[in-house]
Amino acid sequence: RIGGADPVTGGTEPWAATIMPNTKTCSSAVKDIITHNGIAYIAAEGTGGGCFDGDFAASVTDGTLEWQNDCLGATQAIAIVNGWLYKGSHAHDCAFSPGGFPQVTNGSGDVLHRLLNQSLTDGSLGHWVATTNGNGLGPRVMATDGTKLFLGGDFTTVNNKAQQGFAIFAPAPDLTTPTKPGKPVVTSTAK
Repeated sequence: RIGGADPVTGGTEPWAATIMPNTKTCSSAVKDIITHNGIAYIAAEGTGGGCFDGDFAASVTDGTLEWQNDCLGATQAIAIVNGWLYKGSHAHDCAFSPGGFPQVTNGSGDVLHRLLNQSLTDGSLGHWVATTNGNGLGPRVMATDGTKLFLGGDFTTVNNKAQQGFAIFAPAPDLTTPTKPGKPVVTSTAK
């Protein structure tokens, strides 16, 4: 539960944004939070059928909800790169999200989308649909240096090519040959 009245203390949280309350059959937990230009972007994982699994954006100052993306499939990690919010999840039903897609099932279960991007303005889905294999939850961590997206998790392929546990997505291929490291230098710390 994010925002609203606290069921234990009866007090209210400072944020105006209220996302689905926790109940005995449904709860949603924050998995990642990042801030950018006065907006907090929050990723959530729901436990229980139909619980909030998406992400949302809220004002840092007062918690006013800017947008909410209701894709089902726990959102584990988020990062902002070049004006887009990238998310690692196992999205399988984004029918209620702008630019979304319905749930599709094949012979082995739901078709999962583990990597997606979204508009910072309204949360609508973009057209980047890279993928990984691995655990059912999807990629677990994302980071950026401002131009590249670094991805970590329990996977052995990225876009159906062997790549285990760590991947880098860059705006252009990196054709730089790694340089040979210099000789180590040892200094004493004794006085």
